[in-house]
Amino acid sequence: MTFDKNVLRCTYKYDTWHGQNHILISFILGVSSIASVYAYAAACAMWRTRYRLPPGPWAWPIIGNLPQLKGKEGFYHYVLEFRKTYGDIFRLKMGVHEVVFVFGHQHVQEVLCKNGALTSNRPNWMYIPNKIFKGKGIVWNNRDACKALRSVLKLAQEDSYVVASLQRYLATEFDVFQSHVKDKSSAYDLEYLIGQTSFNFLSAFLLGKRYSYDDPTMIEIRNKLAEFGASTASANPENYLPFLANFTQAKFQTAAANQEIVFNRFREIIQEKRNTPEDPPTDFLRIYLSNYEKEGLKNGTCEADLLQAVMDMFLAGKDNLLLSTKWILMALVNYPEVQSKCRSEIHQVIGQGQRVQSQDRSRTPYTVATIKEIQRLYSPGTQKLFHCFKEIS
Repeated sequence: MTFDKNVLRCTYKYDTWHGQNHILISFILGVSSIASVYAYAAACAMWRTRYRLPPGPWAWPIIGNLPQLKGKEGFYHYVLEFRKTYGDIFRLKMGVHEVVFVFGHQHVQEVLCKNGALTSNRPNWMYIPNKIFKGKGIVWNNRDACKALRSVLKLAQEDSYVVASLQRYLATEFDVFQSHVKDKSSAYDLEYLIGQTSFNFLSAFLLGKRYSYDDPTMIEIRNKLAEFGASTASANPENYLPFLANFTQAKFQTAAANQEIVFNRFREIIQEKRNTPEDPPTDFLRIYLSNYEKEGLKNGTCEADLLQAVMDMFLAGKDNLLLSTKWILMALVNYPEVQSKCRSEIHQVIGQGQRVQSQDRSRTPYTVATIKEIQRLYSPGTQKLFHCFKEIS
């Protein structure tokens, strides 16, 4: 066998050249990557300095601090860990967006009350509110329609006819709840009963209807709302990294379908109320339809705003009522002497076995103060929804 020296020499030179260039390319890529990271860090530092942002941890490009907020302990747990390190006001990078977290009564009051005119908006960069809610309702709505709907809700809460009607519904609800608790023939799930009661309380106020616990319509609305709430929560990573939505389209298609199912149920109830007007109105929908529907058209309020507002109230209100009730029960169990004083006051003022009415609050100051203190110590909501500035100064 013979070998051509020229071929061997060329092959050797090519291999040497290829190896050297491979090293050179790797070196250039490495230097470029390091330079890009430094440039990114410098740009972020300049941006934070320009807008005097509060302290916070170093963040990765694109994904920010999201990996540090993911885990079995839950989003809020990891936020509290950052609070221990950086204080009551700190920033985290949620994807490509800087988010400032504010803790403490004084700081929150400063941001949301004293400067409420500047911080009342919702962010317009979150994927799910833009894709699913589309700026409708009372939660993700920055238009005048939001203020109009909130004013109608406040009016309904204070309306004497609505309050009287709500008391009648609550009396019925209390009897049903009590019958389940007293039934010794089968075990009961206290959380389930509280959840059903919370749903019916909201349904009575918003829709003027109370459902039996096994009613198919109630079960459908309740289940669809639960699925919708889970798939559209603010903690979903798609809100901060919208490109992830390309891989989870099925989830949002299901959310949109659930939303439409619930909307159709609400439309049926609204049409029923239009066909049977009631004077005076005794629930939120009737107040809106009788007094504000025509006015709503002037300020840009549409049917989608009304439907989403009712859905928003169910989504937020049901969990708040459920968690508040659970905290009150757990606190009274942990402090039996306080529970005993509340029971004694109610028995003395109202009578044993009698129903408590809203007008009894002024006659039971200790019980009312106890409930308020429990709600102050154990808030049902761990954090508020995101706010954003109307302008940066």
